[in-house]
Amino acid sequence: MKQDDTVIVYVAYLKFWKCVPDGIKKQVNLLEKDVAICYKFFSENKTMDQIGKEEKCTRQRISIRKNRAIQRVMKAFELWGFSWDLNKRILIGPAGTIYQFV
Repeated sequence: MKQDDTVIVYVAYLKFWKCVPDGIKKQVNLLEKDVAICYKFFSENKTMDQIGKEEKCTRQRISIRKNRAIQRVMKAFELWGFSWDLNKRILIGPAGTIYQFV
């Protein structure tokens, strides 16, 4: 997955996560500490090294946690009936509604 793809998933998380049904949230088990890594990486524009120092983790561990969060967010939306077309930078809703991320 390319860096741009992970940004799209993170933006979808920020916009729509509060709407995801609780049962699906529990099913994917998204960890808040993993989301915090994404926040620091995408919203605060911190490097892996900066985050590693704050979290007292290696770059590899930070990368694993960030990727785990992204994968679980993607899975939650898929379980909710959405589909992703990351090449076109869109999230497609169950009723066919298209959400474009520029």
